[in-house]
Amino acid sequence: MAEDQHPPRALEGIKVVELSNLETMPNFSAAMAGKAFADHGAEVIKIEPPKAGAPERLRGPFKDELPDPETGGLHLYLNTNKLGVTLNLESEKGRELFFKLLESADILLNPNMPALNERLGIGWRAMVDGFPRLIAVSITTFGADSKYRDVRGGDLIATQMGGVGWETPVN
Repeated sequence: MAEDQHPPRALEGIKVVELSNLETMPNFSAAMAGKAFADHGAEVIKIEPPKAGAPERLRGPFKDELPDPETGGLHLYLNTNKLGVTLNLESEKGRELFFKLLESADILLNPNMPALNERLGIGWRAMVDGFPRLIAVSITTFGADSKYRDVRGGDLIATQMGGVGWETPVN
């Protein structure tokens, strides 16, 4: 192998589309998964909403402690090796461009709540039916069909609701 050639990376040739969390409560699960894919060679395209961008842009630490959506440590960490695009999924044109991206994608990472996804026409079922070869990953704490489907949660809530918290000694 020539010196300037590198062996293929594990996920080279895989195309991932990652949606930003579009809700007010931050959820970095899709961003973390997208980072793992990108770091292993997948082409990851992160979709951010216009103006505000992804929520991690608002969190520090910031270079010289001056808040800047381009220099935040969390933003830089989570988005290394990714491509980025701004799309307004609230608009018909934005969704049209999103669907165009999905035509050649292998995986979709979506951290948004089922109700929001369905309102935008990008719910899990719509993605699976519209793009049969796409692996549509809906990253929610309680899934799309449970009675808690519209409740935001995390590790602590899942631990307590699963009963493990009751079994864990306090002292």
